[in-house]
Amino acid sequence: MNKIADTIQLIVGENEIQDNARKIARLAPDVMNELNVSDGDLIEVISQLTTKKFTCLALLPTDTSTGVIRLDRDARDTLGTVIGNKIFVKRADSRDYTELEGAKMNSPLFEGTGERSLEPRAAILIAGSCIDFENERHKIIDYLNTLEMEVHMRSDCKCYSEGKKTLGWDFFQISLSVQLVEKILQIHPEIDKQEGNTVEDRFVIWLSGRMKKKQLDYHLKISEIPYEAVTGFRLDPKNYHDTNERDNLK
Repeated sequence: MNKIADTIQLIVGENEIQDNARKIARLAPDVMNELNVSDGDLIEVISQLTTKKFTCLALLPTDTSTGVIRLDRDARDTLGTVIGNKIFVKRADSRDYTELEGAKMNSPLFEGTGERSLEPRAAILIAGSCIDFENERHKIIDYLNTLEMEVHMRSDCKCYSEGKKTLGWDFFQISLSVQLVEKILQIHPEIDKQEGNTVEDRFVIWLSGRMKKKQLDYHLKISEIPYEAVTGFRLDPKNYHDTNERDNLK
């Protein structure tokens, strides 16, 4: 294939197991920087036969390969290419994001495939703060939608104000289904390398870092479980051997 303007030539490589049937293309971070794309952005992959769009993700941290694009068998078959062949990649046009967002609601990947359940799902609540929440809310929702697109799943993502404002800061909550977070963890094993005590903590640290790369700089943390305002110590009778010990601690 001859060089195509505004593209980078890469060698097709085998995909990661967790990326099977997810329409994902993994690139080296330096290639992503050259294309000016981040995780979750769309790229065009150009073979001798056709051009197709894929969601771009970075190679796993343990993958030090250079000059490769990792595609699953379905993607390779669609492109008419095989492992070892050379193809070209470029950043997708901005209008492609609008087209994909409109098309995804009717895509078979989002209906009738077990990816969506009508039953209530447990949710992870994330507390956040920012300046001018009314203006920022749609940006947060748009970004949450890109997470859904990465894993080809439609969920009930929510972002709403807590109704509090302190020194110019607005406070809000993000609600993500556990099912969505589990699927994100499957294709982003680097989340588990974040410094956090729980999986939820590590996920929020990772999410905050990714959003900052998109100039979405919010203060995020796992939402604490509400508790009653009380004074003194809250004593749990189950932790005491007898009533005398409990009375002595009062």
